Amino acid sequence: MDSKDLTPIEEQALELMEAGAGMTDGQVERLAQDDELRAMCRDVETLATACRMEREDDDVEAALADFHRRHRSWRSRTGMAAIVLATAAMIVGAVLLLRRNGVTQPLPPGMVYQAAGETADVVVERWGADDIVVDANRVAAGLSFRSNADGIDTEGAREVTVRVPEGRSFTAELPDGSRVWLHPGSTIYFPSRFDSDRRWVKLEGEAYFSVVHDGRRPFTVEAGGTETTVRGTEFNVASYAESAVTVTLVSGSVSFAAGGHEAFLTPGMQAVASGDRQPELHAVSTEKYINWRDGFFYFDNTSLREILTEIGRNYGVTVECRDEALLDEHLHFVAERGQSLQAIVDRLKALRPMAVSVSHGVMVVEGR
Repeated sequence: MDSKDLTPIEEQALELMEAGAGMTDGQVERLAQDDELRAMCRDVETLATACRMEREDDDVEAALADFHRRHRSWRSRTGMAAIVLATAAMIVGAVLLLRRNGVTQPLPPGMVYQAAGETADVVVERWGADDIVVDANRVAAGLSFRSNADGIDTEGAREVTVRVPEGRSFTAELPDGSRVWLHPGSTIYFPSRFDSDRRWVKLEGEAYFSVVHDGRRPFTVEAGGTETTVRGTEFNVASYAESAVTVTLVSGSVSFAAGGHEAFLTPGMQAVASGDRQPELHAVSTEKYINWRDGFFYFDNTSLREILTEIGRNYGVTVECRDEALLDEHLHFVAERGQSLQAIVDRLKALRPMAVSVSHGVMVVEGR
């Protein structure tokens, strides 16, 4: 392809694509400050994902592509398609993916994920009233706490807690109309009615937020000693005991505070906080977070360790691996999160020859 076919902004996007995880500080700063360039890179990433899906003979990839065709408006400019086709071999990993190294607490040798072994019910706790056990299968669309329409009376309760066990996902509409997708094994705390001057929630685990804009009342998420403050936007927060807190911004802007430090994020940026250190800022792909919200596992150039951890959390099973070398291998793995565990195991074995057995809540992985 002749470079004269590219516009200046497309040439810059291609330059960043080629740099990938090796971007210089200047390139990261340019990406953070240029809204048009960021949008262009996201378009390249989306088209690259679509092209890769077309090359793979896989029903799950096709289902994911179809989902996005129905729920997103993708730009399909000729110049951008040309960039993707010309750099298809290069765009195997997620665009602008800068992998982070979280601070983790050591697990026993061979242990990848330790399941909590908790109840399979979603529980709504009302401070000052009886707890309510929710049949998540019957309320697949989630619950609304904006009114009593779903039969959950929170009047008189100062605080509401929604506990989602491992093996479940759940969606809740908060009192102001904001929506939150709760990852398996997560808990969220919030008042039955937000104050007149602020909105706040506390999170343990992981959640994707779509916050209703309110210029008078900022919305704050407390998680693992950090605070993320917005007025209306979409972002993902992950706060697990074994790793650093991460906040990934999909749209809008957020203020992130941790350890006495503050940072401002723009779309496509991620903040990583560990202890009292200055939060680290990275440019990342947001595809993983959007897709988990939409009901898919989406891992691109991701270690088997991370994939197995997510599988363990999603299905509430302990995961052991008897071949440590396997855990460092990187895979492209896409699947529907609502499938049976056996279907996920079969898909893993189709991607990489391995022996996987599941018995009494323990999943054991071995090399072949």
